[in-house]
Amino acid sequence: MATEEQLTGESSLPLGGAGVRRGGQILTVSARVITKLSFKLKRGALTSSSVVTYEIRDPNDSYSLIQAKTAMSQSALTETATLYEYTLATPQYLNQEIWIGINYNDQGASKQVYLAYNAGNLKDNEHQATESYAGIWVVARDQNRVVCSLDTTEGRFIGENWLIMDPRVPLLEQEREAQRAGQESGHPFWATPDGGVLLAQAQHY
Repeated sequence: MATEEQLTGESSLPLGGAGVRRGGQILTVSARVITKLSFKLKRGALTSSSVVTYEIRDPNDSYSLIQAKTAMSQSALTETATLYEYTLATPQYLNQEIWIGINYNDQGASKQVYLAYNAGNLKDNEHQATESYAGIWVVARDQNRVVCSLDTTEGRFIGENWLIMDPRVPLLEQEREAQRAGQESGHPFWATPDGGVLLAQAQHY
């Protein structure tokens, strides 16, 4: 298990209200499986039942959705910035540039969610990116690093007898990879497509 994190930053990006609907970070994940996402969040003065959704998107494909999950309601947040961790329901294999962030849509006054960030350039080629309610994305190149962390594992093996691969890999290649995994590990594997994601599970003889 490895953790990539950037936990310093006291600036706040308002989501909802008169702000933006999505806020997050563009970064590159190299052949890893994301298992957890964390963001430093707080709520506005008034509570809302509107939900806070954690998302992973592809910034090189019109920010198409890779995975999303409702994490909590705005009212569950505190008024003090706190790091909120979410475990993905399905671990996500990635080997590409991605956007990770928050989607929050309540435009009510004082019902915002605030996403913490650092206004400095902490790491090259990592950028804050936001989407307005008009669907316009704005990227702050090499600056405004969002306070977040990712827990990941190596991209080929999860546990002893199954693995997750990029869903864009053709099924035949997934089956071949499962065979190679079995040969290398000494465990027999078989491949079953599940929504395009490879699950190669042990066969017992």
